[in-house]
Amino acid sequence: MMNILEDDENRDDEYMKKLRSELEFPEEFDQVKKIKQSLDAVKNIVVYHGKFNNAINEVRRCHLVSIGSKKPELLFLHGDYGTGKSTVLGKYVEKYPRYDEGNKTIVPVLIVEIPANAKPKDVASKFLFELGDPFYSKGTEKVQTCRAISMAIKCRVQMVIFDELQHALETETQKVLRQTADWIKSFVNEVKVPVILCGMTDSEKIFKANPQLASRFKRKVELTPFKPDKQFQSFLQKIDESLPFQRLANLSDIKMAMKLFYVCKGTPRILLKLLEEAVGIAAQLNQSRLSEFDLFEAFNRLDFSDRPKIINPFLNEEFDLLKALDAEGRFVAASTDESKKPKGKK
Repeated sequence: MMNILEDDENRDDEYMKKLRSELEFPEEFDQVKKIKQSLDAVKNIVVYHGKFNNAINEVRRCHLVSIGSKKPELLFLHGDYGTGKSTVLGKYVEKYPRYDEGNKTIVPVLIVEIPANAKPKDVASKFLFELGDPFYSKGTEKVQTCRAISMAIKCRVQMVIFDELQHALETETQKVLRQTADWIKSFVNEVKVPVILCGMTDSEKIFKANPQLASRFKRKVELTPFKPDKQFQSFLQKIDESLPFQRLANLSDIKMAMKLFYVCKGTPRILLKLLEEAVGIAAQLNQSRLSEFDLFEAFNRLDFSDRPKIINPFLNEEFDLLKALDAEGRFVAASTDESKKPKGKK
């Protein structure tokens, strides 16, 4: 396995870039194993930053203060793509794993992912499936709903989480959306345990379909992307310390932090995907730390077709965050204006 001294002052930048762009994935078991371990380390990174901790605290509050209460708490957890909603829920559920007791399974906290284009019967069916009902798809909507509530009691479910709420907005008609909203409202009333609805921010439109549902979910928590500030740098520092290398990559350095922010726009999932790709490259080259060359090549390997004017900021000493965002913003605005023009006119 080759060993690259990425901080060698005598390096040739073009050679270093070419080396990574032409890198072939190895076949040797030991080398593949090492790369896989490095990738798994990145995939398992969870940083408990301020917004993340606040969201978990709200979930914990919703759960614990509702135990034995006649009026369980309700919570709407929402945020943009990749801001950590599912990670928050996943880490919380890890503390309350399901377990067997005699001939039945106890499920303290149940997560149900709402299917795409969900109708009420689809949601009830998915609920039964997650509780292990072998006949989850059988019966009418009413029968399935009654069975879902019965099984929730049998499995001693303490809290229900409906994730991917935005899927309820993908229905073909407003009528179906209203039916799903009505089903959720009725279910919340009947199940008598705390319920969390989780989804993209625009999924709050479901509350407009049922004002009574909206009146019940007054408590809301939003996860937002980072801003290019000290909090983002602190987030990067914690990630840097979690990377599977002997030495830090100085990700929180102001210049590097702004380049990383530009690529991910403060969204943790996009940032971690970039780092995952870069770490795989660095691990394949047997490096002692992640380098900017790895980030440069990782950027080139990822798909940013949704941002046609994005540039690769890495290895660019002249990179300026505000200018880059402004240039990209002007392009988006111009494209939008162009699309609004009547056809046949210039």
